[in-house]
Amino acid sequence: MHEFGERLVHPGEQEALAGKGQFASLLGQDFPAAWRSEVESAEYQVPDVLVDAIPFEGFDPRDYALTPAGATRLVDEGDKIVLGSRVFEVMHTPGHSPGGICLVDRRAGVLFSGDTIYDSRLFDGLPGSDISSYRKTIARLLSLAGIRTVCPGHDACFDGGRLRQLCDAYLNRRR
Repeated sequence: MHEFGERLVHPGEQEALAGKGQFASLLGQDFPAAWRSEVESAEYQVPDVLVDAIPFEGFDPRDYALTPAGATRLVDEGDKIVLGSRVFEVMHTPGHSPGGICLVDRRAGVLFSGDTIYDSRLFDGLPGSDISSYRKTIARLLSLAGIRTVCPGHDACFDGGRLRQLCDAYLNRRR
């Protein structure tokens, strides 16, 4: 994040962005055993190294550390981000992390969900995750009207029907 001139973040992520108390590792062995077990029980494999490509010659994933970066603007529920003719509404969506957000382009029916929801099993046992908050967030996403396309932070984009299926599946698993 330190390479970007503008860094918009929810207040709940401000300290993490600044490098305070943030878990950061590119090594599978460094993740909590309970989380690794949850991932492996869903038939995923936690790789030894969590990157597929080395970003520059001489890079050593064992030495990786987040470079602290201060927020240039705080955003919260209902704020608008205007990018030319597109307007994105900020939704505070805690659960995956305390300051998780989604961006909604209501005119186009597009939801940029980041790590809040994606088209595979949601892992809610990560450091900083909160299942109770995640349930509320997913119930809220289930109630969104007019979403035609979801662009997640992981996996391929999917439609509003699939969004509802994924939300239902998560809520049924976590009731």
